[in-house]
Amino acid sequence: MSDATYAELTSMATEVDANPTVEALRPVPGTNPWGIVDWFARDIELREARQHNRGHAVQLETKHRDVYRAAFFDGTRDALKRSVRDILEDLAVDFGLAWVDLAKMVGVSVPAIRKWRLEGGISPENHRRIAEVRAFLSVLQAHARVADPVSWISQRMLDGYTVTVRHLYSPERVGMLLDYAAGGANAVQVLDGAEPDWREKYGTSDEVVPFDDGGLAIVRRR
Repeated sequence: MSDATYAELTSMATEVDANPTVEALRPVPGTNPWGIVDWFARDIELREARQHNRGHAVQLETKHRDVYRAAFFDGTRDALKRSVRDILEDLAVDFGLAWVDLAKMVGVSVPAIRKWRLEGGISPENHRRIAEVRAFLSVLQAHARVADPVSWISQRMLDGYTVTVRHLYSPERVGMLLDYAAGGANAVQVLDGAEPDWREKYGTSDEVVPFDDGGLAIVRRR
């Protein structure tokens, strides 16, 4: 080894030893006779700390989403006290939800929605499903501060993919979706948790672009 190379390596080692980050992380030398610094033990210690904190973060996320679920269940309970005609009127007039979108979210046909509005005769199960949609939109507006819930659930979650919150909606996912609306999770995290194959299922060659007047349009991706 040349004197120049040796001097360069010595200089690098000195810089590392003087690095405050390295010094802060350097473990106390072990009890062995040679006083060897046990970096392996330090690695295990920090790895366990990361795993503990990760587990704690998951617990906090679950508790936070439970709050949204509780608000959703309260809203559903209150909506069920009303007739299905009143609920449908709210969804159409107050929220502006189209029958075709409501039918997809509830899992029935558009004619069935129209029949319930005009004639009633809805089953308790479908009454609950209608009430749940109203509760979801209400919590989006009241707790997640979404000014126009119907417009928001119809917007693409990611450019290049057709998936919207409306596609993902189900009573079992409201905690996750409300957390997303409030900024507690990003679109990819939600999609990975809800539909792992979303990239293949919802991919598109189109994209949304703004016009000079502020309007939006869907065009073919270049």
